[in-house]
Amino acid sequence: MVQLTARSAPGPVLLVLGLLAGAASIALGVGLLGRVETGFGAVWACGFVILGLIVLASAVATQPRWSRAAPPARDEVRAGEPTRFHPRRGGLPTATTFVVTGLLGAWFVAIGVTGAVERTWLWAVLALVPATYFSGFTILWAAGRFRPGGVRVTPTRVIDEHYGLRSELALADVAGMSPRSETLHLEPLEGVSPVHRRLTPRPWRARVTPGALVIRTGDLDSDGRTLVEELQRRLA
Repeated sequence: MVQLTARSAPGPVLLVLGLLAGAASIALGVGLLGRVETGFGAVWACGFVILGLIVLASAVATQPRWSRAAPPARDEVRAGEPTRFHPRRGGLPTATTFVVTGLLGAWFVAIGVTGAVERTWLWAVLALVPATYFSGFTILWAAGRFRPGGVRVTPTRVIDEHYGLRSELALADVAGMSPRSETLHLEPLEGVSPVHRRLTPRPWRARVTPGALVIRTGDLDSDGRTLVEELQRRLA
C-alpha cells in the first residue's frame, strides 16, 4: 500500500532540485499540450503536468512550517469507559497525500476512457486497477474511513486505530513493552494475539504485524514518549 506515515523534510539542495524538476515537468506537459491533436495525446501530456504538480506539492508539504505538532493527549469517555486518547497528527502533509492519490486516480480514469474511445478497449482494462487503487485512498479519506487515528488507553486495554485498521490488546495480556525509534511493540503473553478489526478493504489499510501489537509513534505527541510513560504506569 502507499506509504502514509510521517515523511522527513528534504534538505535545501533536494528541495531546490525538486522544485526545478516539478517546474520542468509542468513546462514539458504544457508544451506537449500545444502539439497534440487527439484527446488521448492530451491526457498523456497532462500526465507530465500532474507529475510536476505532485513533485511541487510534495516538496512544499514536507517542509517543517507546514507540519503541525501532534495534538496533546486528552481524556474521553467511550462506551461508558474512561479513555486517554493520544491522537496522531494530520495537517497539510496528510491532506497532500490524498490529493496526490486523487489526481493519479483521475488521470488513470482519463487514460482508460480516452484510450478506449480513440484507441482500443484494452486501455480501459489496463487503467482499471491503478485507477481503482489510487482513487480508493481519496474516496475513503473523504468518507472519514481512512484517517491517521490515534491510540486509546483505557483501564483494561490499549486500542490503536491507524489508516483503516483497528488493533486491540488487553493490558492484562501484555508481557512486555519495547519502545523503538518510530514504533512501540507490545508483546502479548504466550497464546494471546491482538484483535484486529478491518475498517477498510485490504488494499487500503495498514499492514498487520504478526504477534506483537506494533504502534506507530512517529506521529504522536512527543514522538510517543507520552504514550510510553502512561503505559509504563499502567503496567507497573
